[in-house]
Parts: sequence; structure tokens; C-alpha cells
Amino acid sequence: MPPFTVTRIRTLAALRPLTAAWSALAGDVPFRAPEWLMPWWEYYGEPHPGRRPRRELCVLVVERAGEVVGIAPWFIDRSPLWGNILKQLGTGEVCSDYQTLLVAPDCMEEVAAAVADFLSMEMRNEWDRLDLDGCTIDDAALAALVEELQSRGAPLERRRGPACWKVALPATYDEYLATLSKSHRKQLRRLERNVLDTPRARWHTVRTADEFALAWPIFVELHQRRRKSLGDVGCFVSSCFEAFHEEMARTFLARGALRLQWLELDGTPLAAEYHLLAGDTLYGYQSGIDPDRLEEEPGRLAGIAVIRQAIDEGLACYDLLRGDEPYKAHWRAVPTPTDQLTLVNPRRRSRARHKVHQFLRRIKYGLLGFAPRRENYLAPGEPPGAIDVATPETCATSA
Repeated sequence: MPPFTVTRIRTLAALRPLTAAWSALAGDVPFRAPEWLMPWWEYYGEPHPGRRPRRELCVLVVERAGEVVGIAPWFIDRSPLWGNILKQLGTGEVCSDYQTLLVAPDCMEEVAAAVADFLSMEMRNEWDRLDLDGCTIDDAALAALVEELQSRGAPLERRRGPACWKVALPATYDEYLATLSKSHRKQLRRLERNVLDTPRARWHTVRTADEFALAWPIFVELHQRRRKSLGDVGCFVSSCFEAFHEEMARTFLARGALRLQWLELDGTPLAAEYHLLAGDTLYGYQSGIDPDRLEEEPGRLAGIAVIRQAIDEGLACYDLLRGDEPYKAHWRAVPTPTDQLTLVNPRRRSRARHKVHQFLRRIKYGLLGFAPRRENYLAPGEPPGAIDVATPETCATSA
């Protein structure tokens, strides 16, 4: 078998020629695609002119006989206290779900071993820990990488994160309704009959740039108003977040993969949805509703409209992404648990830094009234125990 080689990419200019290979490995998950993660780095990672860079791009590309068979889309986040932390592109307030080690299916173990070797030898003195956030428990590529790093002496810490929730879509809307409880089904039928299927309601789906220019401010306003009514500042208070997502929405619109929609009731916007389409899956990223008209059930009306349209388009899955909001189970979404994984460089200094980080985190959560029950910190060779660490992290995709 030809040898596997690893190249470290430090700039977008060097990374862009690999866009096609990256897209092929990312598959149908939009948050793994270069169209999502490269712009994220431009907004959240590129250093400001004249300032010492805190973050450095660190994408590891694995090749076999000149063919790209693996990509670790990471960056280094430097901290005077915690050291150099390897993180996934797309992390932070954008909350890019389903990040992983991108691999060709026929060489998963070999790619994981090659990346682990590179971290353990060529980069041994350049990182203190690797943070992998939102890892679904069925992610075989990350499991292989974790196993390889543990075998090279890296301790592992697991913490339970919020689940990812998916609604399986049947062939017809009536079949979907049959999966719901009798009371929920009755509520939806009432709203369809009395509101959604009457001249009072209009469901708009953006198809053109002109429609986008009209719809985007409606969505942002409804999202912000709803979050503020709940005592939150709202994601779009961040100018970086808003600029990034407007660019992403326009990019996916040009590809026919944007589902930016809003519900107009009695001539005024009541609810809006910002979703992405890939393969047979609709990814429900964000929504907004008018907080002054909750008695008209805007969330439920928009949910009906989204699911009916998705079924009409022949989609198989409505992915509600990370977050354990109660409404998801009500729509018959099924959870997939996620873990937050931290792998610590075996060096003594890195392990000491991480122990201080754990101690201060316990104090922080205790002050927040969210003290961890137990941390699952595994030394090399230890079998995984129960994942039982409570944390207050939330995801930006909440409506």
C-alpha cells in the first residue's frame, strides 16, 4: 500500500486549491464544506492588521499516492494561560454541527493513524490540547482518531453535550401526522384548517436575490425580537455573526440550497426560517417569531409549513441540529447524543495546564449553579466510563 503523507496548511491561499477534494470528503453536510469553513476562517480567524495573531490556521491534509484521502480542518488558538489549543474550524458562536475528521471511507484507520503520528511527532511541541466539540457518538472517524491518540499517551476527557435531533420524513404528510400524538395531530389540523390554508396566510420561499434582500431583514428582526423577549441579546448583535451568515445565505441561494422562508399573516410577518438543503436533508439552522403574537402560535404554524414543503420536495430528513429544546421531541425528532472531547498532549506541561483548566472550570460552573457531577478523564489504556459531566454550553442555532 502506498504510504500516507501529512501536510500542514497554514494559509487559505494554500488551502484553496484543495477545495474540490475537500468538498468530496465533506459529502452532504453543509457545515463541513469548504464553502462554509473557509469564509468562517476569514471572519473569525484571520489576524487583524498590525496585531500579533492569536489564531493560526492548522489544516492537516493526508494524501495517498498524490490523492487527498483525509483532512483535519483545524486551527490553533493561543492563550498565555492555557497554551496552544487545537480547535475545529467553525467553532464558537457560529456553532457548526457535525464537524469531524474528513476521511475517504476505505482508509479511515490509516488516516487517523497518520494524523495522530503527525501530532505526536512533527507537532509534538506545538499544541497542548485538542478540543473536539459536538462529536456525535456514532462518528467512526473521530473515534478512530481518539483511539490512536490515546495509544500514543494522550489522556482523554469526555463530557456530554447537547444532542442532535432529526425528524424522519415519510412519503406523505398524512403519514407524518400519524406519527404524532393524537392531541398534537389535532392541534396541527386545526391550525391548518383555520389559519394556514386560508387567505389570511402566505408562505414565502426565497428564490431570487431580490426576494432575499426583502426576506433577510425580516428574518433577522424576528429572530432578534424573539431572543430579546426571552432575556437574550440574540446572535445577530454580533456584526461578525450577521455578516458571515448573510454571505453564507447568499452563497447557498446561488446553489439552490437555501431555504429562507417567512410566514405572513394578515399582511405582516409572523415567523421566519433560515435553513440549508443538502442531499435529502433539510438542516434547520435558525428561526424567528413575533413575540407579540404568540397567541397565534407562530412557531407551530411555521413548523407545519416547513415540514409539508420538505415532504412535498421528497426530502427524507429534517435535521434540527444541536440543542435539547423540548419542542424537538414534540415534532417526533429523535436525538443522537454528542460528546465534547478533549485530548491532552502527553507532555508534562500540557497535562499540568489542563488540570488547572479543569479546576477553574469546576469553580466557574459552581458559581453558575451548574457544578459538574463527575468528569470522565481517561488515561491511556483505561476503558471509557460513564459520560457524566453537566455543562451550561448552549448552541447558537436555538430559535
